[in-house]
Amino acid sequence: MQACFANMRFAAIALVLLLAACASYDNPYFVHSVWRNAQASSADVNIFYLTDRAADKNAPGGFGYVRGSDASCGTLDALVPAARLPAGDAEFAKTVARKGLSCSNGKTSLGALADAITQAAAPCRSVLIFVHGYYTGFETAALRTAQLKHDAQFGCAAVAFSWSSTGTISGATYEQDLQVSEQAEPLLSDLVRDLAARGLRIHIVAHSMGTRLVLKSLAALVHRNGMLRENTIGEVLLFAGDISADPQDDEFLRLADIVRPQAQRMTIYAASDDAALAVARTLHGGARRLGREPQGDLRYRAAGPHAIDVIDASGAPGDLVGHDYYGLSFEVVSDMALTLAGVSTADRAAGNAGRKPTLVCEKNCDGDPVYALNVSANRRPNILWRIVRWLAPLVPIFE
Repeated sequence: MQACFANMRFAAIALVLLLAACASYDNPYFVHSVWRNAQASSADVNIFYLTDRAADKNAPGGFGYVRGSDASCGTLDALVPAARLPAGDAEFAKTVARKGLSCSNGKTSLGALADAITQAAAPCRSVLIFVHGYYTGFETAALRTAQLKHDAQFGCAAVAFSWSSTGTISGATYEQDLQVSEQAEPLLSDLVRDLAARGLRIHIVAHSMGTRLVLKSLAALVHRNGMLRENTIGEVLLFAGDISADPQDDEFLRLADIVRPQAQRMTIYAASDDAALAVARTLHGGARRLGREPQGDLRYRAAGPHAIDVIDASGAPGDLVGHDYYGLSFEVVSDMALTLAGVSTADRAAGNAGRKPTLVCEKNCDGDPVYALNVSANRRPNILWRIVRWLAPLVPIFE
């Protein structure tokens, strides 16, 4: 039996490596647009950044993989190429320029940064904060923020919040990332507090382990400062959430009970073929993860003000293990754009105002509808990719 299991693991490793060599364009750490306009030209995108990483001139983007003694912030100009055409060259986003700013104005810890963001957001008084997950470096996080701002057609200011992930994969670094993400909670809380104090409407997109960081930071902010001004927090989008949603220890529910009254709406995107979260469940002693069981997550749905929506993203185009679909699928960013604009799930499924539906109703369409991403059959993972996602949790990368 042990020999059979060992052979399965070897086959899984070989298959993952073979297909990974053929799938560099779908590697989540090579950022590119998934949305192509009529001109198909590259886009210049400006974002802000805030990080607790130590500066490192030899690291991509100028920040390394360990926590620094002070926060760093600034602006970053990125060039985001248009989506790749069939048989076209693979082009990836790159940093054009980065300029550091003084974060503090002497009144609040991030006052100068908040002032700069507020000035940039003046036309619409809104800001989008992106918080990345495990195994992500500074430059990838910053370029992903630029891509999401462009692809989701978010016309206001955007901020990359990059905590000091180690950028490597192992059981030890996963535990380390959990710890350093918790150390970043006060900094993210301060950013939200200072932006809220300036009257900005704050939208948040979080991925994987970043989901836990976002929810804990917002909950801590409420505990320290009380309820925020109404309509301060707009849309909170949680993709592939690596946070316990286990009935025996439901950390998501505990935090959502605190955060939900602060937000206009929370949206959970979950995929049953997310192999990375299958591994995370094992690392957490079998506790189910929020972003892995879309049918189970339906129990969190809530209608009316401060709603919670659940979207089944199973089968969405993405990376090899089905975890980074949030930035690798035009189906996702199209739905993200409408969600950030406040469009309801019903309207996104109906395709109102001449739009192509980004969602489909899977069941209970006349009563309590259950929604999934609208992904055509020819865009879903093929049989080889589905096999990889089934085998990937067997690969001993976390030993």
